[in-house]
Amino acid sequence: MALTKKRFELGSARKTDLLKAEVRFGQARVDVVNNNSALKNAYLNLKNAMGIIGSDQDFTVNDVAAALIPVPEFETGFETIQKLNPSVLAKQRQITNAEFSEKITKGARMPNISANANYSGNAEDLETLSGEWDENWRRNISLSISIPIYTGNTLSTRIQQARLNVQKQESEYLTQLQDLSVQLHGILDRLNNYQEVIPINETVLSSAEEDLKLAQQRYSLGSATILEVLDAQVSVVSARSSLIRSKHDSLIEQANLKALLGTLDSDLE
Repeated sequence: MALTKKRFELGSARKTDLLKAEVRFGQARVDVVNNNSALKNAYLNLKNAMGIIGSDQDFTVNDVAAALIPVPEFETGFETIQKLNPSVLAKQRQITNAEFSEKITKGARMPNISANANYSGNAEDLETLSGEWDENWRRNISLSISIPIYTGNTLSTRIQQARLNVQKQESEYLTQLQDLSVQLHGILDRLNNYQEVIPINETVLSSAEEDLKLAQQRYSLGSATILEVLDAQVSVVSARSSLIRSKHDSLIEQANLKALLGTLDSDLE
């Protein structure tokens, strides 16, 4: 901006060049303000997530240079979901509990057998009781069988409710798997897209940087205007922003994939 203004004062730049430079400068200032605000909010959100929002503790954030993880096949990912996803495992346990409750309820129709054994002794003193074992001791064994002949509709209703609960849990489980499969398809598609987009963005950034160097060289030789240099600079900034954004979004999708598969905590072990 200062350079364009100086060149305009010297007569080597046009009024339109100065106005365009002022517009770009204003847009850049707005971007800086918005980015600083977003950075501050992200900083506070991270401190809050770490549980240090009200303390003097601080942290540093290092650049993430992690490459894209290999994108699994859908079948492999779906099998992992069924084995490790916490919500799926919880629903599987609910089905098991419902089936167990149904078996217990059905067991109420079965005969109930109980046995009781009693051994007692009677004598005037302890010595007599222990000395004459057979004469002073009595054995009593009882066996009872209870058969539920008629229980009205209560037991049948309970069994039906238990069976319906099993069916309900199984239906919810299938619906859950269907929803998760749709989520998995979406995440895998986006990750596959990033596998193609990120290298393209890297190539675009490299080309934009090379174009900026050439524009600066032509400008120093007087064969290019300041506007061409500014356009080249904007192209570099735009290309770099697109690359950073795509890498940022890809890392988020990788985290979403790990959370869906149930392997998110494996990185902490």
